[in-house]
Formats: sequence, structure tokens, C-alpha cells
Amino acid sequence: RCEASADALAHDSAAEALIPARFDRLKEVPSNVPDAADYRTRTEWNVRDSDATVVFSLASELTGGTLLTKELAEKYRKPFLHLVYERSMYDSKAKQLTEFVQKHRVRNLNVAGPRASGGGTRLSGFTSVVLDAAFGKY
Repeated sequence: RCEASADALAHDSAAEALIPARFDRLKEVPSNVPDAADYRTRTEWNVRDSDATVVFSLASELTGGTLLTKELAEKYRKPFLHLVYERSMYDSKAKQLTEFVQKHRVRNLNVAGPRASGGGTRLSGFTSVVLDAAFGKY
């Protein structure tokens, strides 16, 4: 089973409070680390320290932090998957994610996405459902 970082489920200042309890193995960069308040540092560390990255989003075009995530995956030569929300397509997205993880033998998966304010409940719901379907309920 792979572990994941928590970016797609928690992006605000109270990040840890936003991570659903069932994802208790998700980890965020510690806040007491120098430069951890800067999302670019957290993003780079998450990409660098994982085997692969999946970005969940509502739009097909990556911008801001999600674009940075992709660029960093390329810089560190890490496998990258972008899953775009499509109503009623959760099972196929979960299958894509499962195949991606298996193909690249991922043990540490960086789960990322735009800030919660950019997609709110729909994005976090999409992320949670796909992760549950791909990896089972924690």
C-alpha cells in the first residue's frame, strides 16, 4: 500500500484539521521547518520526497501551484498523473490511478491539487472518492 502527502485534501492554514481521519497516514511538511510556510517549498519537498505525484483538479489546464507541481515532477524525473473531475467517472479515474501506481511501483504517492478555495467540496469529494476506490478505505 502506498502512502501519500496531503495537499489535495488540505490546503488552508489549518491543513491538518481538514484531512479526514481515515487518511491518517497522510503527511504534510512540518510547519516548524524553515520556509515551510511557502507553498513552493512544500510542493518541492512533496514532489522530491515521493515516488510519483497525482494532481486532482476540476480543470484540464494546470496553473499556479499545480503547474509548479508538474514542473517539479519533470525536474526530479518523477512520474506524474493529472486526474480531472468528470461527473460519474470516479471508477475510471480510480482505475487510472491504480494502474499508474502499479506501473511505477509507487510506495510514496504525492497527492496534490489546487487550494481548497479553488474547488471546495467538489474537489475534496472527488479526491476522497477516487482515493477510496483506488486504495480502499483506510
